[in-house]
Amino acid sequence: MLDLYQNKNTIVINTRVNQEEVNKDKLFVNDKTFDINNKPVSIYKRPVDGTFLEQLPYTAEKKLLLVDLQHSEGVDLSFNLLCEEDEYFFVVEELCFDLYNAVDYIEEEGFEKSQLPFLLSSKFQTLRHRLYKDGQLKAELTNKGINNLLSYTDEERKNIDHFLSLPFFRLKTLFKYDNNTPLSTRRFYIVIGKLEDGKKKSEKNSLKVHTFCNEGPKGRIDNKLIPKGRAYGRLLPSDKNMDETNKPIAIIVHGLGSSSHRANGEELYSKLIEYLTPNFHVFTYDYLTINQPIDISGKILAEEVKKIKNEYNKEEIIVIAHSMGGLVSRSALVRHDAPFNLLVMAGTPNKGSIFASLTRITSIAVSVSNWGKIKRRDFIDAFHWNLDGLRTLGENSDYIKKLNQDDQKNEKKYFYIAGKFICDTDGLVSIKNAIRIKDESRKNFIVKRYNHLNYFTKNIEENFTFILENRLKDKKISLSI
Repeated sequence: MLDLYQNKNTIVINTRVNQEEVNKDKLFVNDKTFDINNKPVSIYKRPVDGTFLEQLPYTAEKKLLLVDLQHSEGVDLSFNLLCEEDEYFFVVEELCFDLYNAVDYIEEEGFEKSQLPFLLSSKFQTLRHRLYKDGQLKAELTNKGINNLLSYTDEERKNIDHFLSLPFFRLKTLFKYDNNTPLSTRRFYIVIGKLEDGKKKSEKNSLKVHTFCNEGPKGRIDNKLIPKGRAYGRLLPSDKNMDETNKPIAIIVHGLGSSSHRANGEELYSKLIEYLTPNFHVFTYDYLTINQPIDISGKILAEEVKKIKNEYNKEEIIVIAHSMGGLVSRSALVRHDAPFNLLVMAGTPNKGSIFASLTRITSIAVSVSNWGKIKRRDFIDAFHWNLDGLRTLGENSDYIKKLNQDDQKNEKKYFYIAGKFICDTDGLVSIKNAIRIKDESRKNFIVKRYNHLNYFTKNIEENFTFILENRLKDKKISLSI
């Protein structure tokens, strides 16, 4: 049930409807139009069925509202969004919404749907939710936020033109326009989600919790899984491991908004695991990414690596890390003395994220998480804006500056993989950011046409044959590749 009403130039959408309001028939049913400075703002209820929202994880109920501002350009408008503690809001521009729906049905050879989030991350916005004493959450969509959502920069226009010009029949039938047509229709969607009961999820019982006094994420909204002062991280052996353990150890560390757990995220790394298994005993490191600071995740990783090194009596340990996982792994090595022999980093923002705005970073984290890969705790933290982990990821983060300052002795252990998908970036991380120190003589990097999500889906054998032959040839590791 929803209540929609106007307060001057602000439209309020409230999911906390009491029985008195039900009796007064104040509820929003199908559509409603408001007069804002003599200009109409219309809101329509739309079905969720058949949209990408059906894939939203951890969400029992979803509502979808279409906001039409076609006849209200120039109006100073904002939205106040009020909901229960187990609900959340986010907004999506109409073209972005339609493209997200379309790519789910495109199965033509050569099409990579993972391109889309990087092109349209600014058109998919999470909103900061504030919790009040009565258990109510409030999110605000400001006039500036609306304008940013509905306007396309020249660069965004160029990227979308390129994307829509790709030779895929489904795209051509869905989107027919020319370069002179405005991309934005001045319409956007408000999505309202209600979280399912977390007690029904096995994650609550499977989380391995490490206690570090008060170093962990602060307790805020729905923080039952990770109490104040605690953090989560664990090494998981791959199901594909063979019985013999007289092999070096390889550890895969996932990135932002992802998972290494077999039931959730191993698909992203399955080809890499399959390639490594004949020569390595493979583990994946699972940890929280949104509200858990990088250093805490690194500290847990270092502890776990020391344990398996002693348990398996191994001298050789390599780590292969994606995106934020590279910073977690460097933290484990530099600040907590993790015993790595080699760290391979793919798409790692070694100088911090280029997106200074927490709104942009959070939107990217959620939109590229591919829904099923993100953990419940990270999903809730992202939408409710518990962002202590993301704050340490920023380009101007004091933590990143200190990590780079302290990391002066490990360069010989590093190998970098960078992507060139949009200009000189993988869509998210630039080549200069991914390759901290380029050393041609030691051949410590690879640059190929990867986007941020497909580093481990192609060219694996070619890449890792090159990496292992060139970076481990002076080590005491014998590999039959």
